[in-house]
Amino acid sequence: MFTKKLSNIEVKCGLIRFGADNKEMFPANGESVKFIDNHGEEYVTHTHRTVNRIDGLTAMHKNNNAHEGTTITVKAINGYDNTYQVIYN
Repeated sequence: MFTKKLSNIEVKCGLIRFGADNKEMFPANGESVKFIDNHGEEYVTHTHRTVNRIDGLTAMHKNNNAHEGTTITVKAINGYDNTYQVIYN
């Protein structure tokens, strides 16, 4: 589990960046990943091929009214491979 504040770039470009200390929490580069937001909506995307980020989350950010400074908590859902809950605070 990790918590972070979204930057303007993350919201605008629909991504979540994560540091090397959280890399082992996510699948290998280029692999599929599923996020479930506050409303139970599912978003299937992938990890970036070369950097520590997840792309393809513009709709998720928009549907949760994210903006620069929005705090999110991301945690793995036990028993479901590559599936994570994202809580927008």
